[in-house]
Amino acid sequence: MLSPVDEIKARLDLVDFVGTYVQLKRAGANFKANCPFHQEKTPSFMVSKPKQIWHCFGCNEGGDIFKFIMKIEGLDFPEALKILADKAGVTLPKYDARAQSQRNTLLEIVKTAAEFYATQFNSPRGQVAQEYLAKRGLSDVIIKQFGLGYAPDSWDTLATALRDKFKAEDVFAAGLLIRSERNQGFYDRFRHRIMFPIRDVHGNSVGFTSRLLDETRAAASEGGEPRPSQWAGGKYVNTPETMIYNKGRVLYGLDLARQEIRARDYAVIVEGNMDVIACHQFGMVNVIAASGTALTLDQARLLKRYTNNLMISFDADAAGEHAAKRGIDVALLEGIRIKVITIPEGCGKDADECVRKNIKAWEGAVRGAQEIMEYHLQQAQKKFNVATAQGRSQFVHTLLTELIKLPDAIEQDFWIKRIAEILSVEEKLIREQMRKIHNPTRIPSPGLQPSSPLGRGQGEGARSRTELIAERLLALFFTAPSYAEEIISTILPEMLSPVLNQTLYTQLVACYTAYNSMGSATADANFGQFWHTWSPTQVGATEILSTADVLELFGDKEFEGWDNAQYKREAQFLIQELRREYSKTRRLELAQAMRRAEKEGDQARVQELTREFALLD
Repeated sequence: MLSPVDEIKARLDLVDFVGTYVQLKRAGANFKANCPFHQEKTPSFMVSKPKQIWHCFGCNEGGDIFKFIMKIEGLDFPEALKILADKAGVTLPKYDARAQSQRNTLLEIVKTAAEFYATQFNSPRGQVAQEYLAKRGLSDVIIKQFGLGYAPDSWDTLATALRDKFKAEDVFAAGLLIRSERNQGFYDRFRHRIMFPIRDVHGNSVGFTSRLLDETRAAASEGGEPRPSQWAGGKYVNTPETMIYNKGRVLYGLDLARQEIRARDYAVIVEGNMDVIACHQFGMVNVIAASGTALTLDQARLLKRYTNNLMISFDADAAGEHAAKRGIDVALLEGIRIKVITIPEGCGKDADECVRKNIKAWEGAVRGAQEIMEYHLQQAQKKFNVATAQGRSQFVHTLLTELIKLPDAIEQDFWIKRIAEILSVEEKLIREQMRKIHNPTRIPSPGLQPSSPLGRGQGEGARSRTELIAERLLALFFTAPSYAEEIISTILPEMLSPVLNQTLYTQLVACYTAYNSMGSATADANFGQFWHTWSPTQVGATEILSTADVLELFGDKEFEGWDNAQYKREAQFLIQELRREYSKTRRLELAQAMRRAEKEGDQARVQELTREFALLD
């Protein structure tokens, strides 16, 4: 019996489904289009009907029908499963109905609370909140769009309003009430505050950020009793984490910004809610905030559903800059390209002030945003005196510490040259210093594609040249297996990198041997069919099979229309380069092993290693 996922895949054709989003054109056995996830002029987005997979060789995104709808609609897997099940007419098995019911209850409570706060804002008791936001320059339209509200200066206004519809324990679980220490009751968490609903990517209110209106909290009632706002907490109070709200997994304003972010292919992240609202009011809709925290890994992954490009605006204080820098490190880890927006002097301390004071200055700051390394370079030049030995050392160390975080080897190479040029030193000195920081620069050959067909995993640096050559050679193996004999006779599995490619190569050789024994090795077109029949029973490992699918698709795209002469030149070049890279790496390993053996006085081992060293190409 098929699982729901497999049944959905069996009923829905990927080509038909993707075709509802992009215009596909046939390319041999596959279909191609301009990628919907990044801007490009030449189609690099491929869809395979036989394999029911898609892959973009421009941005390295790919997967099955589930991954496609998750990426293009910004869904998580359960959401994608439900939508596709409905389309396919597949009934999903029952899950934890109690947990889902509780989640739905909390969502309804927060939604009702947001409506309550909005009503209070528009009532006479909300006049102080109306005046405050009017002074901040917010229009009625933008206030309504973001659902801003007012929590009255009372102990139990919300609790009373929700009493007939919801249990107090559930409202407490939604983070809106605080349990009293004096009795068994509850009182409102938010009092005398501007309320900012926090919404998930689909527009569901999941929590609140709030700002205290009377910061002195010195008001007292006519009877002399202290008002609730005197114990209202700090200037800013947020909903605590609940079943439906985790501040590290939502981005403020993303529900309103996501389409514009995808259209412009970049997002601007600012520090505060008011920064976001001010930007949206002035037409800059691709602006979001990290809700009072440095950008988290979950937020970066959420953002990557819509773009790989992020501009970060620092607040003009040490805390804001520190949080932004931590966010930059997280974004770089996820392969997001970063630019830094610097607010011009005299235009305010944050995006909100800058937009209200001088919208042209803010627009200019966004247009002039610096690449992250350009920003670090400028800061280092201000901080260190490169005319002194110590200053030069600190300058280099500071920049290289940031440079190793860049995932792209080509960019790393550019900045190494730039640093060397600024200091008038040889590049090799900068590269040596970078190796000491324990992240060696690796540069793809000009004869190879600078990006890998397989992309990069979480936390990986740029792919090594050996990996790029290996992946291209494996793709060629699929596309032109008539050159397999030459590859097999000269390339050993250990010459490939990483272990995944070694394993796949070993399996390809075994498959080709079986294929050749049938007397069919001259028919290139049939080798792929044989692999797909042979591999599921012989290989088994899903990771190897999915890697093979992507490499085969990459070969179809990369070598489309090639003749035998081109295949031959490519095979010879890749074999030669892979052997050269292997020899270089092996020499280093042997040299290190010989030094260890010499230190240990093991002359027999030294001689053995010396002989192996001499046999290398």
